[in-house]
Amino acid sequence: MAIGVFGVTGGEALAGVVGPLIEVPVLVALAYVALTLRSRYPGARHVAPSAPDLHEVTR
Repeated sequence: MAIGVFGVTGGEALAGVVGPLIEVPVLVALAYVALTLRSRYPGARHVAPSAPDLHEVTR
């Protein structure tokens, strides 16, 4: 759509096409790194505590 609006030579069209082509693989790689490194931290296997009950907080 950016090519149709801004033309082939527009910088916006280039950013709209190249941006996702770079962003998606980088985010997938960061997810793999995070999954790999989670075994190095002792608290990584614990589930985050749930939010406190509102009735208990107001009492």
